[in-house]
Amino acid sequence: MLQMDFKETKTEYLITEETMMLIPKQLAGGLGTIALEQDSAILIKKSPLSIIKQNCKNGFSNYDSKVETTKKLIGVNYKVPVPINELPTIIFFPTESPKSPTCYWISFEHIKSLKLEDSQVTEVEFSNNQKLFVPVSETIIEKQWMKSGMLKSILLQSIVQSVQITSANFVAQALESRKKYDIYSRKKRLDD
Repeated sequence: MLQMDFKETKTEYLITEETMMLIPKQLAGGLGTIALEQDSAILIKKSPLSIIKQNCKNGFSNYDSKVETTKKLIGVNYKVPVPINELPTIIFFPTESPKSPTCYWISFEHIKSLKLEDSQVTEVEFSNNQKLFVPVSETIIEKQWMKSGMLKSILLQSIVQSVQITSANFVAQALESRKKYDIYSRKKRLDD
């Protein structure tokens, strides 16, 4: 069982680049979450799925639309990774059905390595070298990690294309302005 000292207890939580995992925890008032960050753990009085959904709203979107878009982009129908933020890229994936009270949410960016402990427990080593046991097989986590990697690749390609289009539009506008300036300058010289 996971034992840790909590930096603080909150009713709301903002997922950041520091967030490595959301761990479900049964509390007296219902399902809560341990937000594992690179240098601390925070107890939140909300379920992991509620936190994911709220953070999608914080990004001017919603959970359902992000899930549907991801399904279309990477061709999966269940245990869909969710892009919490596109820049910086923050993608979390569920270890089982997101509606399950035992579903962990893991940050794609923070997984350093995986090690099978037994058929249903995997040791996850995070970017800060912290290791935790997750009650799910290594194969499931690997598949979820690969889906998340595919999603990240598609998101980054989309961002690059967007920047290229914006840059091309900027250059076209600059050239158009230059043409107008040249025409104005020629006309002015002719008038002089």
